[in-house]
Amino acid sequence: MPARRFTKQTKRRALAAGCAAVAAMATAAAGAAVPTGSAGAAAKAADAASRQVRLHRAASATSTNWAGYTASGGGWTQVSAGWRQPAARCSAGDGVSSFWVGLDGVSSGTVEQIGTDTDCAAGLPSVYGWYELYPGPPVDFAAPVRAGDHMWASVTAGAGRSFTLRLVDITRGWSRTEHRRLGAARLSSAEVIAEAPSSSSGSVQPLADFGAVTFLGATADGRSLGSAGPQRLTMASRGGTVKARTSPLDGGRQFTVTWYHH
Repeated sequence: MPARRFTKQTKRRALAAGCAAVAAMATAAAGAAVPTGSAGAAAKAADAASRQVRLHRAASATSTNWAGYTASGGGWTQVSAGWRQPAARCSAGDGVSSFWVGLDGVSSGTVEQIGTDTDCAAGLPSVYGWYELYPGPPVDFAAPVRAGDHMWASVTAGAGRSFTLRLVDITRGWSRTEHRRLGAARLSSAEVIAEAPSSSSGSVQPLADFGAVTFLGATADGRSLGSAGPQRLTMASRGGTVKARTSPLDGGRQFTVTWYHH
């Protein structure tokens, strides 16, 4: 099996647990499309326990495996954001880093998500796209992704707990759309996240050095993510070492997550 796959076989993306609830929006949106005009320009400028996000309930809002923003409260039907795929700096050591948008996970037993990875295995970088509907396994896309590509992703919930998950590589001109159903979904949260995934045993894997990633045009239910009153998460070890820090929201739609430590 190729070396680039060794972390992928055991990685598990996260479900959040115990994140403090924030104000929810009542507005529901129809299916999202790839941003055009100014939004498109912005995008281009840019064990169940094993999958639980380890959120500390302190006011500092730290997590051992998530950095970014999450909006709780229930009733969410859409989330989207763009980002420029960061390059892995594998001299810092092997690790895994995931960038995604998703619904559920803060107080539910499912998560519906789609995004990309920038990983280091045996000192070599790998970059790829994927989607996942937990408790199902992650599924990789064969379409190529490279560092520097401008990505855009969305998850939209429809009738009967159906979901449309879409990933677009604007730079390379491809898109993938998945139509899936997950009856146990609760639509309890919406999030835009950089993550250190957990292994099948539940341990958080080292966070690959991705430098920094800026999320652009972030929306929840068709409005700016900032209008949802989301909670900002900083990723830190249980010992308090900051692994990734999240900037304040700029204009309600843009923020940067910066790597600090494995």
